[in-house]
Amino acid sequence: MISVLVEQRLKREIPEMTDVTVHIDPENDEAKPSCSPLHAEALARPASLWPSIPAANERQRILFHYLGCRIDVEVCFPMTACLRDGSDPEALRDELAAAMREDSVFRELRVYFG
Repeated sequence: MISVLVEQRLKREIPEMTDVTVHIDPENDEAKPSCSPLHAEALARPASLWPSIPAANERQRILFHYLGCRIDVEVCFPMTACLRDGSDPEALRDELAAAMREDSVFRELRVYFG
């Protein structure tokens, strides 16, 4: 895998380096202009779609994957968000996804707890 080779080589060449994140873009951005919103605008959109979902405020991290003018979203919550009495992780995911369908720029939503 390319990313593993890059990580190994960087760590070997730069001993002070302890962590490496490698992003491999599946699309050639030079072949076509971007039609997705910039990161800051994209980051504001889920918050505007989720005001009626109180659990959404517990999110710790949002990751975007830009593919073909649409955005796949990963939302990370603390483990406590799904262990609390009365919590329903699948219902939360479904509620977040339903709200995101109101904005055509978003394609897929994945929710993680940990």
